[in-house]
Amino acid sequence: MNNLSICVQAKHFPAVGKALPKCAIADLSMSVQAGEFVCLIGPSGCGKTTLLNIIAGVDTQFTGNISYSGKAVLPKIGVVFQQPRLLAWRTVRENIDLVLANPSASAHSVDELLALMNLTDVQHVYPERLSLGMSRRVAIIRAFAIAPEVLLMDEPFVSLDIPAARQVREALLSLWLHRPHSVIFVSHDLREAIALADRILFLSSSPMHVISEVKVTIPRNIRNDEHVINAFREQLKHELPHLHALF
Repeated sequence: MNNLSICVQAKHFPAVGKALPKCAIADLSMSVQAGEFVCLIGPSGCGKTTLLNIIAGVDTQFTGNISYSGKAVLPKIGVVFQQPRLLAWRTVRENIDLVLANPSASAHSVDELLALMNLTDVQHVYPERLSLGMSRRVAIIRAFAIAPEVLLMDEPFVSLDIPAARQVREALLSLWLHRPHSVIFVSHDLREAIALADRILFLSSSPMHVISEVKVTIPRNIRNDEHVINAFREQLKHELPHLHALF
């Protein structure tokens, strides 16, 4: 099994100007199984984005190790940021093709992704003509297009209104169920995490570490029911009273 294991014993930021040195992460240990969808919930500013940067190999200044399939190597990683980060002077299709080594060889796969996300009709449109929700779907396609082994998603639905966020979330799930792989998804919304995750990890304030984890047992075919989601959330509030600040 291609499991991802993450151990961050310590991640420090040095003093800069009047800012004091800071230990952002300490004694954090977690794992993600092959094909598992894991959501991270934690206080604002606790270090979630820093953790994603470490997992992605962007930040190597930490004590600890990342291993994949039992080896000290990074998997093939796709990333979806808080902002879509589409190039304004390239069309939807061109923005996706940018990440591909051989766009011609991947054309059929991209066609399929565009169809799954209902974006075929806008593939030759420039980003300025897209809604924010559509732009976020393009960013998700771009990450899936490289066939990642692990997908990192940093609050990709932030700033969307509730209907738009739900639409993009359902599109993401449809795409993930069609092409399953490991996902680490950062969210500030517990309802969103319940709707998406196989497992939720609750994180502390800095120095950040895992303080609790919950397996989401709701069948996926009924997770579009808000009453079911809210009932599970209320159950967690009862079972984990020490985490109320994160709810």
